[in-house]
Order: sequence, then structure tokens, then C-alpha cells
Amino acid sequence: MSQSRVIVVAGDVMFDENLAMGRNPGMAERSWAAAGRVHLSHDVGGSALMAKLVTALSARHKADGTDWPVAGVDHTAVGARIGQIYTFLAPDADGIWRIEKFLGVEPSPTKVPNRIVGDTADAEIVLLLDADMGFRHLPAEWPLAITTAGKQPWVILKTCAHDFEGTLWEVLLDHHADKLIVVTSIDDLRRRNIHISKRLSWERTAEDLVWEIRRNPAINVLSRSLHSIVSFGPAGAVLFSRLPEEARLIFDPSKMEGEWEPRSRGGTIGYTVTLAAAVANQLMRVGPGPGMAEAIRSGIAGMRALNDNGYGKDAAQLAFPVTAVTSAVASPSATLVDEKIPIPSEAGWSILRARLDRSGNADEQLYELASRVALNGPATVLNDVPQARFGELFTVDRQEIESLRSIQGVISEYMSQRPSKPMSIAVFGPPGSGKSFGVKQVARALETDAIKVQMLTFNVSQFAGPEDLHGAFHQVRDVSLSGKIPVVFWDEFDTPYNGLLGWLRYFLAPMQDGEFQDRQITHPIGTSIFVFAGGTAHELKDFGRDLPTEEGKKAAKLPDFLSRLKGFLNVLGPDPRQNDRHYVIRRALLLRSIVERNARSLIDEKEQTLQIDPGLLRALLLTKTYKHGARSMEAVIAMSALAGKTKFERSTLPSQAQLELHVDSGDFMARMQEVQLTDDIVEKLAEKTHALSLITEFLGPYAELPEAEKDSLRAFVRSIPQKLARIHYVMTPAHIDGATTSPAKDDLLTLAPIGTDLWHDLAERVPQILASAGYRVVKLSDGKS
Repeated sequence: MSQSRVIVVAGDVMFDENLAMGRNPGMAERSWAAAGRVHLSHDVGGSALMAKLVTALSARHKADGTDWPVAGVDHTAVGARIGQIYTFLAPDADGIWRIEKFLGVEPSPTKVPNRIVGDTADAEIVLLLDADMGFRHLPAEWPLAITTAGKQPWVILKTCAHDFEGTLWEVLLDHHADKLIVVTSIDDLRRRNIHISKRLSWERTAEDLVWEIRRNPAINVLSRSLHSIVSFGPAGAVLFSRLPEEARLIFDPSKMEGEWEPRSRGGTIGYTVTLAAAVANQLMRVGPGPGMAEAIRSGIAGMRALNDNGYGKDAAQLAFPVTAVTSAVASPSATLVDEKIPIPSEAGWSILRARLDRSGNADEQLYELASRVALNGPATVLNDVPQARFGELFTVDRQEIESLRSIQGVISEYMSQRPSKPMSIAVFGPPGSGKSFGVKQVARALETDAIKVQMLTFNVSQFAGPEDLHGAFHQVRDVSLSGKIPVVFWDEFDTPYNGLLGWLRYFLAPMQDGEFQDRQITHPIGTSIFVFAGGTAHELKDFGRDLPTEEGKKAAKLPDFLSRLKGFLNVLGPDPRQNDRHYVIRRALLLRSIVERNARSLIDEKEQTLQIDPGLLRALLLTKTYKHGARSMEAVIAMSALAGKTKFERSTLPSQAQLELHVDSGDFMARMQEVQLTDDIVEKLAEKTHALSLITEFLGPYAELPEAEKDSLRAFVRSIPQKLARIHYVMTPAHIDGATTSPAKDDLLTLAPIGTDLWHDLAERVPQILASAGYRVVKLSDGKS
């Protein structure tokens, strides 16, 4: 016999009035006879839609022996308090009807409270919808379970969060806070004028949101509920819990908010209602102590089903896809990542760094991860950390993602408005770091059928004077007049001309007014994007450092130039910066990108794996420096004899003298030849170690040692490469060109506390042990590798 446990759904009832049109509503015909057919559809919304979803979900629980009767508002009663939402619908490219335009909301004219059919004070779950249409101020409409003294149901409040005040909030927080779950959306919170970043990075948005919930009086009432769920639509959500205080980000690593719903497709209503229904389903499924992260996963699966199905393909039968949504909620398949958000926030928090730090030896894990990225591709390997793709540029670095998305937002807004004056941004980075590549990929990714861009590049260092600059402006103007948007790279714009930063003054008028004067004629430049790529500063903060005084900066027009910029980008490049451990990941991404673009035959067609010698891969990822940045890595690959090859082998490399053009060839070759200790090598070196130790005469030959003693010697041998690496040495075969460099005795002894007692006795003999077995020690660098 099934057990009956009641769930009550109450709140503002809405009706969706959808006008389905097969054309843009702004292009109506003057004659009714010439206009196309339209369909007016009616569908329940608000708490009535929520009851519909919960009823469908509760039916699925009967098979488990639990009946959840749903009590809800009788929206069919005469005089029911119902608000109206008016929209235009139009079909997308696949024929699915979606919202093209919101017309507005009309509150209910009646003041008569709605009646809940089947209401009971013993309800175990209460699901409320507050759309700021009067429900929050009408206690007569509230369920008995929240107004009857002593009752403690689970309460789920879906709210639009226009404010967190009023009688309903007071009752819920005073009497039900310990079992209160609030569900709202990030868009609704932003309407409160709170500072939460948008589409920069998941980490930045999550940090901003948690800070606001904990500190901002406008919304910190959310921290008093047991759980608060803030939805980012089908892309993710943040869960903030009070007991214990904890925040979690459940997210799609490949997309941010808004990226699941392209503007060209139109929209749908009901994401947050779907999420609230999924929370109710979780409570029905597991009872007290709900898994809110699981509920969020289910809710996001339901949102994605809503996004995919829209309102159907039949204009005469448009409706909310209840069956598809509830099926997805009941059996979620969304691939999402669950990450704890630090409280209090940590400077520079990165989900990638947090994952690596939890795995133990971060440096070894970084190299292993970078190797898999290069071999298998980032989309496969980095599927559990935030990532961003801009055309052919793929990155997982938080700083880079935020900078590129910020630039993308500025460029996108400019392209959509197409003003008559140029927009200016600046890009800084080491030579060859890929400054132009990043911005080009961002601009290309924003192209549409209606918006086309054309790239132009001018190297200012080659200009003899302002007349050459005028010629460049004429070319920019010609492209703009053609209807395309010119993306103009002013490479090495910081080249000296009649003094440091002497070219800046000649760019000020074009940047500000969109005009340039050639002789006596003033020419408009038109819509264009100026990208100033610096050659002397690696970061914006270093730009103008050679001008030591404020007077000198003003004389060079540096403040005037900076004030005209709409954004900037610092490009890191493939070499490490100070305290930069993630450069190896950047190198792996760059290597994979170069091979995919220029040496595709090296990637297995079936498995999509890069075929490369392990030692060569190690050298490409760990070599000390690329002398000319990304261009040098590209050059090493271009210089290799890869025509017709399906594997990148050591024999395909150019000579060591040729490599010296782009890398420290000695360091590169040492990295490539670095010995990877197989069991056979370990055994051989363990025997040599025993032979050179001071206790051989007491213990006898290696072959006669107890297995425990052999294991101790093997562990000592296996520790040698790692210990040498800590003082910037590497173990290579003795036949490799170059002189053996023995580490100083003091350097070797500093490693003794890291290992076993054997290291105390044998540290000085490491070079001798290796030499006796055909290996040698090579110094890698000056200690900065």
C-alpha cells in the first residue's frame, strides 16, 4: 500500500499569451489581406506551470511506493487572480517556435485571493512562486503548512528577487529558515544593481556572487536560508548553504551563462520554474537531507530540454514541453562539474590550480596534464575545468579567459552599433607571444552574415613619418567604405619617433574624432577597430616606464592615449613569467594548435592523438625558453622534416646549430635525451649503487641481498632524476654531445633531507654512479628553468 505525502504549490498564477507570427513583428503589412497567418496561444505560467511540472514528476514516484498528491491553486475558478505575460513567438532556423520579443506583463485586476484545492497543514513540501504580482502580500493565499504554528515543512521559494522584503519573507525567515530553499536567477539579482561580473570567467562570477550574498545588505538575506540556488540558466548555478557555510559552483566548463541560448534562436520562459520543480523532485525522491547539487544537475538537464524543444513546431499547438522537461529532470544526462568556491575568497582563485593542488605533486601533475593536452587535445583532457574557445584559440588560463572575454564583449558591442568613429584597444606581450593571433581570433569569432571583418596590419617602425600614417588611414577608410569592419593592427606603435613614444600624438585625433588630416583635407575614417600592439612592454603596467617623470609622460601624450582606449589585453606567451607554473599548459595548447593547423598528418585520424616521440614532446614542453615566443615554437616545427610523416620523431629535427636560432639547443637536447627510468635501468643503477657504497663488503654481492635491501636501493635510484631536477640538473646518456657537469657537493647534500639515509651516504657519488652505467649529469639552466 502506497504512503501518501502531500506537496502544496502556491503563488502568483500567470497566463502566457503568445502571438505566433511567421515574420518579424516589426515588419507588419499595411493591409490585413496581405499579412500572414497568426496564431494566439494560451498556456499556464507561474505557480500553475510549476504545479503542472511537479504533478508530472510526482507521478513518477508512485512506482517507488510513495504517492505525492499535489495541492495547487484553482486557476480555473471564476475570479481567479491571474496575471498575463504577452510575447511574440517566431520559428528559428529549425522550425522550433521561440520567444522573439517580450511585450510586457499585466498584473491581475482582481484582488480576490486564490484558493488552494486540497491544502493541508500537514504538507511535507511547500513550493512557492513569488513573481511580485501580489502573492507575497496576501497571507490568505499562503499554504496552511507555513501559517500553522508548529509545522515545519520543506519550503522551496522561487522568487524573481525584485526585493527581499515584505510579510512573506518575514514569515519564512522567522519560522522556516532551517528548511527554506530559495531559487532565483542571476539576471534577477543583477536587477538589484549589485556588482556581479558577466561572462568573464566562472571563477570571477562565482567569487562576486558569494561576496555579495555574504556582505551586501541588498541581498545578504539569502544567507539566512538553509540553501540559496542562483541559476545561470542551462550553463550552471551557484549553491550557497548556511549549515555549514559553503558555496559550490555547478557548471558547464565549455560554456558560460547565455552561451546555451544563442540570440539568433530566440528564448523561452520557465528556466527557474524548472529548477525549482527539480528541487521539489529531489525532496520527493530522497526525503530530508536533500542533495542540492544533484537537484541542480537535474534542473539544468530540464532547462536544456526546454531550450532544445522550445514551444514545439506546430504553430497551432504551441505549449510548454512538460513531458520533455520532466523526463530530463527525472533522468539527467548533463555533463557538469561541481567545484567548491573558497570562503573567504582567495586571490587569483583558479579551478584548474585547485584541481592540481589537490592531486599532490603539482609540478609533476602539471607536466602529465600538459602532455595529455598535447597528445589528445584540450577538449578531451580539460573537460573538467573552465575553458574558452575563440576561433582557433583555446585557453584554460583564468586571466587569459577574462581578458579575452572582456575584449570580446567590447568588440561585440561596437560591431553591433557600428559607430562612425574607431574603437581602440591595446595588446601587450613579449615579442612573438601571439598578440595579433588572439585578437584576430576574437574578431573572426564575432563575424556573422551581416558583419564581416577585414584584417589590416601596419608596422609603425617602418614608417618614415606622418605621411606614411596618412597612407595607412586611407587604406582603413577604403575598407570601411566597402561595408566591412577593418581590424587594424598598429604593430610596434610604441616605436620611438622624435623621442620615446613619439607616434602617440599622431593617433590621438583619429582615435577621438574618427578623422585624419592629409594636407588641407580632413577625411573621416569610419567604422574600424584599432589594435595597438606594443613591442617594448610585456604588460600594460610597464607601458611608458621608460618615461621617468609625469611631465615626460604628459609631453609624450601617454595619459591622453590611454584615456582613449576601450580595453587592453596582456598576452602571456609560451615562456614562464614570475611565479608562473602554468606556462607548460600554455605550451601544450600552443603545440596542439600549431600541429592541427600546419602538420595535421601527425594526428591519428581515428583516435585524434598526436604521434610524437616522448622525449621530443618533453623538450618542446619543458625547454628553458623560446627565444621569439610562439613564433619560435612554430619555427621549430616548420624547420623539421615532417613532409609525408605521420610521427614527429627526433630524426626529423633540424641540426642543433639550427635549433639554436629559436631555443637554447643544449637545454633542448638535454630535455629530449633525459632518461626515463625503466625497470631494467633502475635495476642496473641499483647494482652500481651497491657496488660503490661503503657497505658492500659487509653485505655481499647485490644478487645476494635481501629483497628489502634491493627495494631501498631501487627507491634511491628512482629519486635521482627528481632530486637533480630540484637543483636544475638532468640525467642523460653519456654519448650526448656536451661536457658532463657535476653538481657541487653542497648542492647535492641539500637534497639529503628529502630522501632516505642512503642519500646522506651516496649524494656525492651520484655522478660516479651514473657514469659507471653510461649516464652523465648535465646542468639545465641558470636556475630559472
